Amino acid sequence: MAQRETRTWQWLLLILGVAAFLWTARSEGSYGDFMPVYGSTRAAAEAHNPYLTQNAEQALLHSGAKPEWMAPPFWQEHSLVYPPATYYALLPLGWMSYSHATALWFTALAIALVGASILLLLLAPPPAKSSVAVGVMLVLATSGGLLRLGQISALAIGLAAIGGMLMAVGRARVFGCFCLGLAAIYKPQIGAPILLYFCFPQRTRKFAAVALLSFVLLEVAAGMALSGELHTTAWKADLHDQLQGGSSLHIVRGGKPDTGLIDAHALTVEVFPTDRSAALAAELITLVGVGLLAVGLTRAAPQDGTTRDLIGLAAVSVLLLLPVYHRSYDMRMLLLTLPALGVLWRIAPRWAAAISLGSVFLLFSTAKIILDHTHFSFATQQSVPFKLLVVHQQPLFVLIVALLWGGAALALSRSHDIKSSS
Repeated sequence: MAQRETRTWQWLLLILGVAAFLWTARSEGSYGDFMPVYGSTRAAAEAHNPYLTQNAEQALLHSGAKPEWMAPPFWQEHSLVYPPATYYALLPLGWMSYSHATALWFTALAIALVGASILLLLLAPPPAKSSVAVGVMLVLATSGGLLRLGQISALAIGLAAIGGMLMAVGRARVFGCFCLGLAAIYKPQIGAPILLYFCFPQRTRKFAAVALLSFVLLEVAAGMALSGELHTTAWKADLHDQLQGGSSLHIVRGGKPDTGLIDAHALTVEVFPTDRSAALAAELITLVGVGLLAVGLTRAAPQDGTTRDLIGLAAVSVLLLLPVYHRSYDMRMLLLTLPALGVLWRIAPRWAAAISLGSVFLLFSTAKIILDHTHFSFATQQSVPFKLLVVHQQPLFVLIVALLWGGAALALSRSHDIKSSS
Protein backbone atom coordinates (compact mmCIF):
# COMPACT_ATOMS: atom_id res chain seq x y z
CA MET A 1 0.00 0.00 0.00
CA ALA A 2 2.81 2.43 0.91
CA GLN A 3 4.59 1.73 -2.39
CA ARG A 4 1.39 2.34 -4.34
CA GLU A 5 0.82 5.66 -2.55
CA THR A 6 4.41 6.68 -3.26
CA ARG A 7 4.04 5.91 -6.96
CA THR A 8 0.77 7.82 -7.04
CA TRP A 9 2.23 11.04 -5.69
CA GLN A 10 5.26 10.67 -7.94
CA TRP A 11 3.01 10.62 -10.99
CA LEU A 12 0.89 13.43 -9.56
CA LEU A 13 4.03 15.57 -9.32
CA LEU A 14 4.82 14.77 -12.94
CA ILE A 15 1.28 15.67 -14.04
CA LEU A 16 1.48 18.92 -12.08
CA GLY A 17 4.76 19.77 -13.82
CA VAL A 18 3.32 19.00 -17.26
CA ALA A 19 0.24 21.14 -16.54
CA ALA A 20 2.39 24.08 -15.41
CA PHE A 21 4.64 23.59 -18.44
CA LEU A 22 1.79 23.73 -20.94
CA TRP A 23 -0.03 26.54 -19.11
CA THR A 24 3.02 28.83 -19.05
CA ALA A 25 3.78 27.95 -22.69
CA ARG A 26 0.58 29.52 -24.00
CA SER A 27 1.45 32.13 -26.59
CA GLU A 28 -0.16 34.15 -29.34
CA GLY A 29 3.16 35.48 -30.52
CA SER A 30 5.41 34.59 -33.43
CA TYR A 31 7.63 31.97 -31.76
CA GLY A 32 10.60 34.29 -32.31
CA ASP A 33 13.41 31.72 -32.01
CA PHE A 34 11.68 29.35 -34.43
CA MET A 35 11.24 31.98 -37.13
CA PRO A 36 14.87 32.17 -38.35
CA VAL A 37 15.21 28.37 -38.24
CA TYR A 38 12.00 27.93 -40.22
CA GLY A 39 12.87 30.76 -42.62
CA SER A 40 16.23 29.23 -43.48
CA THR A 41 14.72 25.75 -43.76
CA ARG A 42 12.05 27.02 -46.16
CA ALA A 43 14.71 28.89 -48.14
CA ALA A 44 16.68 25.64 -48.46
CA ALA A 45 13.49 23.83 -49.53
CA GLU A 46 13.06 26.47 -52.26
CA ALA A 47 16.70 25.93 -53.39
CA HIS A 48 17.87 29.31 -52.04
CA ASN A 49 20.85 30.05 -49.81
CA PRO A 50 19.60 29.44 -46.23
CA TYR A 51 22.42 31.52 -44.74
CA LEU A 52 21.35 34.84 -46.26
CA THR A 53 19.02 36.90 -44.10
CA GLN A 54 17.08 38.27 -47.07
CA ASN A 55 16.33 34.74 -48.30
CA ALA A 56 15.10 33.63 -44.87
CA GLU A 57 12.93 36.76 -44.56
CA GLN A 58 11.42 36.34 -48.02
CA ALA A 59 10.69 32.68 -47.28
CA LEU A 60 8.93 33.68 -44.07
CA LEU A 61 6.82 36.28 -45.83
CA HIS A 62 5.82 33.79 -48.53
CA SER A 63 4.81 31.29 -45.84
CA GLY A 64 2.34 33.63 -44.14
CA ALA A 65 4.47 35.18 -41.38
CA LYS A 66 3.65 38.81 -40.59
CA PRO A 67 6.21 41.48 -41.59
CA GLU A 68 5.97 43.23 -38.22
CA TRP A 69 7.32 40.08 -36.54
CA MET A 70 10.63 40.72 -38.31
CA ALA A 71 10.92 44.42 -37.52
CA PRO A 72 14.39 45.59 -36.40
CA PRO A 73 16.30 44.54 -34.42
CA PHE A 74 14.98 41.02 -35.11
CA TRP A 75 17.68 39.95 -37.55
CA GLN A 76 20.40 41.60 -35.47
CA GLU A 77 19.39 39.37 -32.55
CA HIS A 78 19.07 36.11 -34.49
CA SER A 79 22.01 34.55 -36.33
CA LEU A 80 21.66 31.91 -39.04
CA VAL A 81 24.40 29.68 -37.63
CA TYR A 82 22.92 26.18 -37.61
CA PRO A 83 24.96 23.57 -39.52
CA PRO A 84 23.65 22.45 -42.93
CA ALA A 85 22.42 19.07 -41.64
CA THR A 86 20.00 20.87 -39.29
CA TYR A 87 18.14 22.44 -42.18
CA TYR A 88 18.01 19.17 -44.10
CA ALA A 89 16.66 17.37 -41.04
CA LEU A 90 13.91 19.98 -40.72
CA LEU A 91 13.12 20.06 -44.45
CA PRO A 92 9.52 18.73 -44.08
CA LEU A 93 8.70 21.90 -42.12
CA GLY A 94 9.90 23.97 -45.06
CA TRP A 95 7.19 22.49 -47.24
CA MET A 96 4.44 23.67 -44.87
CA SER A 97 2.86 27.05 -44.28
CA TYR A 98 4.07 28.98 -41.25
CA SER A 99 0.90 28.31 -39.25
CA HIS A 100 1.03 24.55 -39.90
CA ALA A 101 4.76 24.40 -39.26
CA THR A 102 4.47 26.22 -35.91
CA ALA A 103 1.64 23.91 -34.80
CA LEU A 104 3.71 20.83 -35.61
CA TRP A 105 6.84 22.37 -34.06
CA PHE A 106 5.05 23.30 -30.83
CA THR A 107 3.70 19.73 -30.59
CA ALA A 108 7.12 18.17 -31.26
CA LEU A 109 8.83 20.29 -28.59
CA ALA A 110 6.16 19.48 -26.01
CA ILE A 111 6.27 15.75 -26.79
CA ALA A 112 10.08 15.71 -26.58
CA LEU A 113 10.26 17.31 -23.12
CA VAL A 114 7.23 15.56 -21.63
CA GLY A 115 8.21 12.22 -23.15
CA ALA A 116 11.73 12.55 -21.77
CA SER A 117 10.34 13.37 -18.32
CA ILE A 118 8.10 10.29 -18.33
CA LEU A 119 10.98 8.07 -19.47
CA LEU A 120 13.29 9.40 -16.74
CA LEU A 121 10.70 8.60 -14.09
CA LEU A 122 10.06 5.13 -15.52
CA LEU A 123 13.71 4.12 -15.86
CA ALA A 124 15.18 5.81 -12.79
CA PRO A 125 16.44 3.36 -10.12
CA PRO A 126 13.63 2.78 -7.56
CA PRO A 127 15.33 4.70 -4.72
CA ALA A 128 15.80 7.69 -7.04
CA LYS A 129 12.22 7.94 -8.39
CA SER A 130 10.90 10.32 -5.74
CA SER A 131 13.82 12.69 -6.28
CA VAL A 132 13.32 12.48 -10.05
CA ALA A 133 9.59 13.24 -9.71
CA VAL A 134 10.28 16.41 -7.70
CA GLY A 135 13.02 17.51 -10.08
CA VAL A 136 10.95 16.87 -13.19
CA MET A 137 8.10 18.94 -11.78
CA LEU A 138 10.44 21.89 -11.09
CA VAL A 139 12.20 21.72 -14.46
CA LEU A 140 8.98 21.39 -16.47
CA ALA A 141 7.23 24.13 -14.49
CA THR A 142 10.00 26.56 -15.48
CA SER A 143 10.31 25.46 -19.13
CA GLY A 144 7.26 27.10 -20.70
CA GLY A 145 9.46 29.79 -22.20
CA LEU A 146 11.07 27.27 -24.55
CA LEU A 147 7.70 26.56 -26.15
CA ARG A 148 6.71 30.24 -26.24
CA LEU A 149 9.89 30.97 -28.21
CA GLY A 150 9.75 27.80 -30.29
CA GLN A 151 13.33 27.25 -29.14
CA ILE A 152 15.05 24.28 -30.80
CA SER A 153 16.85 23.56 -27.51
CA ALA A 154 13.64 22.00 -26.19
CA LEU A 155 13.75 19.35 -28.91
CA ALA A 156 17.49 18.74 -28.53
CA ILE A 157 17.30 18.50 -24.72
CA GLY A 158 14.31 16.14 -24.83
CA LEU A 159 16.04 13.86 -27.34
CA ALA A 160 19.32 14.01 -25.41
CA ALA A 161 17.52 13.07 -22.18
CA ILE A 162 15.81 10.11 -23.84
CA GLY A 163 18.96 8.89 -25.55
CA GLY A 164 21.25 9.52 -22.59
CA MET A 165 18.97 7.70 -20.15
CA LEU A 166 18.56 4.67 -22.43
CA MET A 167 22.32 4.45 -22.91
CA ALA A 168 23.08 4.83 -19.20
CA VAL A 169 20.69 2.10 -18.05
CA GLY A 170 21.47 -0.23 -20.95
CA ARG A 171 18.02 -0.29 -22.55
CA ALA A 172 17.31 0.04 -26.31
CA ARG A 173 20.77 1.45 -26.98
CA VAL A 174 20.29 1.61 -30.74
CA PHE A 175 17.25 3.85 -30.30
CA GLY A 176 19.13 5.79 -27.62
CA CYS A 177 21.98 6.48 -30.05
CA PHE A 178 19.45 7.49 -32.70
CA CYS A 179 17.94 10.06 -30.32
CA LEU A 180 21.37 11.39 -29.36
CA GLY A 181 22.31 11.62 -33.04
CA LEU A 182 19.17 13.64 -33.76
CA ALA A 183 19.92 15.89 -30.77
CA ALA A 184 23.41 16.47 -32.21
CA ILE A 185 21.96 17.34 -35.62
CA TYR A 186 19.40 19.77 -34.18
CA LYS A 187 21.83 21.37 -31.72
CA PRO A 188 25.42 20.03 -31.94
CA GLN A 189 26.65 21.72 -28.77
CA ILE A 190 24.07 19.71 -26.81
CA GLY A 191 23.98 16.29 -28.46
CA ALA A 192 27.57 15.83 -29.68
CA PRO A 193 29.34 16.09 -26.26
CA ILE A 194 26.99 13.47 -24.79
CA LEU A 195 27.60 11.13 -27.71
CA LEU A 196 31.33 11.68 -27.24
CA TYR A 197 31.07 10.82 -23.54
CA PHE A 198 29.36 7.50 -24.28
CA CYS A 199 32.26 6.59 -26.60
CA PHE A 200 34.40 5.98 -23.48
CA PRO A 201 32.46 3.48 -21.28
CA GLN A 202 33.09 -0.01 -22.65
CA ARG A 203 29.46 -1.09 -22.62
CA THR A 204 28.30 1.85 -24.77
CA ARG A 205 31.42 2.49 -26.84
CA LYS A 206 30.45 0.69 -30.06
CA PHE A 207 26.94 2.14 -30.24
CA ALA A 208 28.05 5.71 -29.51
CA ALA A 209 31.03 5.57 -31.87
CA VAL A 210 28.82 4.48 -34.78
CA ALA A 211 26.28 7.22 -33.97
CA LEU A 212 29.00 9.87 -33.65
CA LEU A 213 30.62 8.82 -36.92
CA SER A 214 27.22 8.88 -38.65
CA PHE A 215 26.59 12.38 -37.31
CA VAL A 216 29.97 13.60 -38.62
CA LEU A 217 29.40 12.02 -42.05
CA LEU A 218 25.93 13.57 -42.31
CA GLU A 219 27.32 16.99 -41.43
CA VAL A 220 30.09 16.61 -44.00
CA ALA A 221 27.65 15.47 -46.70
CA ALA A 222 25.25 18.33 -45.93
CA GLY A 223 28.14 20.77 -45.89
CA MET A 224 29.29 19.56 -49.31
CA ALA A 225 25.76 19.98 -50.66
CA LEU A 226 25.71 23.59 -49.46
CA SER A 227 29.41 24.33 -49.93
CA GLY A 228 28.76 27.14 -52.39
CA GLU A 229 26.30 28.84 -50.06
CA LEU A 230 28.64 28.51 -47.07
CA HIS A 231 31.54 30.15 -48.89
CA THR A 232 29.44 33.17 -49.86
CA THR A 233 28.35 34.02 -46.31
CA ALA A 234 29.87 34.78 -42.92
CA TRP A 235 28.51 31.48 -41.53
CA LYS A 236 31.87 30.04 -40.57
CA ALA A 237 32.91 33.21 -38.76
CA ASP A 238 29.57 33.39 -36.92
CA LEU A 239 29.72 29.72 -35.93
CA HIS A 240 33.34 30.02 -34.76
CA ASP A 241 32.34 33.09 -32.77
CA GLN A 242 29.62 31.18 -30.92
CA LEU A 243 31.75 28.08 -30.35
CA GLN A 244 34.48 30.24 -28.84
CA GLY A 245 31.99 32.04 -26.63
CA GLY A 246 32.49 35.19 -28.66
CA SER A 247 28.81 36.04 -28.57
CA SER A 248 28.86 36.25 -24.78
CA LEU A 249 32.10 38.23 -24.85
CA HIS A 250 30.67 40.77 -27.30
CA ILE A 251 27.37 41.10 -25.43
CA VAL A 252 29.05 41.74 -22.07
CA ARG A 253 31.71 44.07 -23.45
CA GLY A 254 28.94 45.93 -25.27
CA GLY A 255 27.91 47.37 -21.91
CA LYS A 256 24.35 46.07 -21.75
CA PRO A 257 23.67 43.77 -18.77
CA ASP A 258 22.33 40.46 -20.05
CA THR A 259 21.17 38.02 -17.40
CA GLY A 260 20.34 35.37 -20.00
CA LEU A 261 23.95 34.27 -20.57
CA ILE A 262 24.99 31.11 -18.73
CA ASP A 263 28.33 30.04 -20.25
CA ALA A 264 31.62 30.64 -18.46
CA HIS A 265 32.63 33.47 -20.81
CA ALA A 266 30.06 35.73 -19.13
CA LEU A 267 32.18 35.40 -15.97
CA THR A 268 35.69 35.42 -17.37
CA VAL A 269 35.08 38.48 -19.55
CA GLU A 270 34.51 40.51 -16.37
CA VAL A 271 37.87 39.44 -14.94
CA PHE A 272 40.25 39.21 -17.93
CA PRO A 273 41.02 42.25 -20.10
CA THR A 274 41.17 40.60 -23.54
CA ASP A 275 38.76 38.32 -25.36
CA ARG A 276 41.48 35.73 -25.91
CA SER A 277 42.42 35.51 -22.24
CA ALA A 278 38.75 35.35 -21.23
CA ALA A 279 38.10 32.52 -23.73
CA LEU A 280 41.18 30.59 -22.55
CA ALA A 281 40.09 30.98 -18.92
CA ALA A 282 36.62 29.60 -19.76
CA GLU A 283 38.20 26.62 -21.52
CA LEU A 284 40.56 26.02 -18.58
CA ILE A 285 37.63 26.03 -16.15
CA THR A 286 35.88 23.44 -18.32
CA LEU A 287 39.01 21.28 -18.43
CA VAL A 288 39.19 21.30 -14.63
CA GLY A 289 35.65 19.98 -14.44
CA VAL A 290 36.37 17.36 -17.12
CA GLY A 291 39.52 16.32 -15.23
CA LEU A 292 37.61 15.79 -11.99
CA LEU A 293 34.99 13.78 -13.86
CA ALA A 294 37.56 11.65 -15.69
CA VAL A 295 39.49 10.80 -12.52
CA GLY A 296 36.34 9.89 -10.63
CA LEU A 297 34.77 7.76 -13.36
CA THR A 298 37.92 5.85 -14.26
CA ARG A 299 38.28 4.82 -10.63
CA ALA A 300 34.62 3.80 -10.24
CA ALA A 301 33.87 0.13 -9.69
CA PRO A 302 33.08 -1.78 -12.92
CA GLN A 303 29.97 -3.29 -11.32
CA ASP A 304 28.66 0.25 -10.76
CA GLY A 305 28.28 0.78 -14.52
CA THR A 306 24.79 2.25 -14.41
CA THR A 307 25.58 4.53 -11.48
CA ARG A 308 28.82 5.61 -13.13
CA ASP A 309 27.13 6.37 -16.45
CA LEU A 310 24.25 8.26 -14.82
CA ILE A 311 26.69 10.46 -12.90
CA GLY A 312 28.86 10.87 -16.01
CA LEU A 313 25.80 11.87 -18.06
CA ALA A 314 24.76 14.39 -15.41
CA ALA A 315 28.22 15.93 -15.16
CA VAL A 316 28.68 16.20 -18.94
CA SER A 317 25.21 17.73 -19.31
CA VAL A 318 26.24 20.64 -17.07
CA LEU A 319 29.88 20.88 -18.16
CA LEU A 320 28.91 21.32 -21.83
CA LEU A 321 27.19 24.59 -20.90
CA LEU A 322 30.52 26.20 -19.92
CA PRO A 323 32.83 26.40 -22.97
CA VAL A 324 30.45 27.61 -25.73
CA TYR A 325 27.68 30.17 -26.05
CA HIS A 326 24.53 29.18 -24.15
CA ARG A 327 21.51 31.07 -22.87
CA SER A 328 19.28 30.47 -19.86
CA TYR A 329 16.82 28.21 -21.70
CA ASP A 330 19.61 25.63 -22.06
CA MET A 331 19.64 25.24 -18.28
CA ARG A 332 16.91 22.65 -18.83
CA MET A 333 19.85 20.32 -19.37
CA LEU A 334 19.36 19.86 -15.63
CA LEU A 335 16.67 17.37 -16.68
CA LEU A 336 19.47 14.94 -17.57
CA THR A 337 20.97 15.21 -14.08
CA LEU A 338 17.88 14.12 -12.13
CA PRO A 339 18.35 10.30 -12.12
CA ALA A 340 21.98 10.67 -11.05
CA LEU A 341 20.98 13.14 -8.35
CA GLY A 342 18.52 10.62 -6.96
CA VAL A 343 21.24 7.96 -6.87
CA LEU A 344 23.70 10.40 -5.34
CA TRP A 345 21.47 10.94 -2.30
CA ARG A 346 22.32 7.36 -1.27
CA ILE A 347 26.05 7.43 -2.11
CA ALA A 348 27.08 10.93 -1.07
CA PRO A 349 24.17 12.88 0.47
CA ARG A 350 26.26 16.00 1.15
CA TRP A 351 27.24 16.29 -2.50
CA ALA A 352 23.61 15.65 -3.48
CA ALA A 353 22.38 18.38 -1.14
CA ALA A 354 24.90 20.90 -2.51
CA ILE A 355 24.05 20.09 -6.13
CA SER A 356 20.32 20.23 -5.42
CA LEU A 357 20.67 23.66 -3.81
CA GLY A 358 22.73 24.96 -6.72
CA SER A 359 20.27 23.57 -9.26
CA VAL A 360 17.33 25.25 -7.51
CA PHE A 361 19.20 28.56 -7.56
CA LEU A 362 19.73 28.06 -11.30
CA LEU A 363 16.04 27.49 -11.96
CA PHE A 364 14.84 30.30 -9.68
CA SER A 365 17.46 33.03 -9.89
CA THR A 366 16.16 35.96 -7.85
CA ALA A 367 18.75 38.29 -9.34
CA LYS A 368 17.61 37.44 -12.87
CA ILE A 369 13.97 38.05 -11.95
CA ILE A 370 14.77 41.44 -10.38
CA LEU A 371 17.05 42.59 -13.22
CA ASP A 372 14.68 41.43 -15.95
CA HIS A 373 11.60 43.08 -14.48
CA THR A 374 13.03 46.39 -13.28
CA HIS A 375 14.79 49.32 -14.92
CA PHE A 376 18.13 48.37 -13.43
CA SER A 377 20.22 50.55 -15.75
CA PHE A 378 23.18 51.10 -13.44
CA ALA A 379 24.24 47.43 -13.27
CA THR A 380 27.09 47.90 -15.76
CA GLN A 381 28.77 50.51 -13.58
CA GLN A 382 29.11 48.31 -10.51
CA SER A 383 32.22 46.48 -9.31
CA VAL A 384 33.39 43.15 -10.70
CA PRO A 385 32.23 41.19 -7.60
CA PHE A 386 28.77 42.74 -7.96
CA LYS A 387 28.60 41.75 -11.62
CA LEU A 388 29.74 38.20 -10.88
CA LEU A 389 27.40 37.69 -7.93
CA VAL A 390 24.32 39.52 -9.23
CA VAL A 391 24.30 40.30 -12.96
CA HIS A 392 25.95 37.00 -13.90
CA GLN A 393 24.55 34.93 -11.08
CA GLN A 394 23.31 32.15 -13.34
CA PRO A 395 26.62 31.34 -15.10
CA LEU A 396 28.26 31.45 -11.67
CA PHE A 397 25.88 28.75 -10.42
CA VAL A 398 26.34 26.76 -13.65
CA LEU A 399 30.07 26.78 -12.89
CA ILE A 400 29.53 25.77 -9.26
CA VAL A 401 27.10 22.96 -10.15
CA ALA A 402 29.41 21.68 -12.91
CA LEU A 403 32.38 21.50 -10.53
CA LEU A 404 30.20 19.89 -7.87
CA TRP A 405 29.31 17.13 -10.33
CA GLY A 406 33.02 16.59 -10.94
CA GLY A 407 33.44 16.30 -7.17
CA ALA A 408 30.51 13.88 -7.04
CA ALA A 409 32.33 11.62 -9.51
CA LEU A 410 35.29 11.62 -7.13
CA ALA A 411 32.90 10.79 -4.29
CA LEU A 412 31.73 7.79 -6.31
CA SER A 413 35.31 6.51 -6.65
CA ARG A 414 35.96 7.17 -2.96
CA SER A 415 32.90 5.15 -1.96
CA HIS A 416 34.32 2.31 -4.08
CA ASP A 417 37.63 2.57 -2.23
CA ILE A 418 35.80 2.37 1.10
CA LYS A 419 33.85 -0.73 0.01
CA SER A 420 37.02 -2.38 -1.34
CA SER A 421 39.00 -1.79 1.86
CA SER A 422 36.18 -3.16 3.97
